[in-house]
Amino acid sequence: MKLTVLTDNHTFIDQYYLGEPALCFLIETDGRKLLLDTGYSNVCLRNSQAMGIDLAQVDTIVLSHGHNDHTGGLVPLRDAGLLAGKTVLVIAHRMRTVAGADHIVVLENGHVAEQGTPAELMERGGLYRRMVELQSESARWKLNGTEA
Repeated sequence: MKLTVLTDNHTFIDQYYLGEPALCFLIETDGRKLLLDTGYSNVCLRNSQAMGIDLAQVDTIVLSHGHNDHTGGLVPLRDAGLLAGKTVLVIAHRMRTVAGADHIVVLENGHVAEQGTPAELMERGGLYRRMVELQSESARWKLNGTEA
């Protein structure tokens, strides 16, 4: 297995790669190329180009969670045409992170609870819909007299 850091807080002296408070790793193993997280911006893309790495060869993108410093690089990758035909796995904290997905698999206690498009899952009224409703409700909560 080979791991290449494409985005991190730190840069190496005299290598002139960009850094940002974010994360993006290229993992190469068993003939496959996997991108773990995409950083906060286009730094992952720019550093890969500077390193001579062709991200079009990546077959799978895994997002460890939905925070911007791990998913923000999706937009520049999409704009560069690098997401077409790729499998993108997202472990989401916020349901809006996956609202535009083609297919969602909802896990509960390590098992598949339901799967489908966001519209199908909302219509079924199961766990996915409940999570969306709870997050929408929590957005309206007030703490000590202020908006949450």
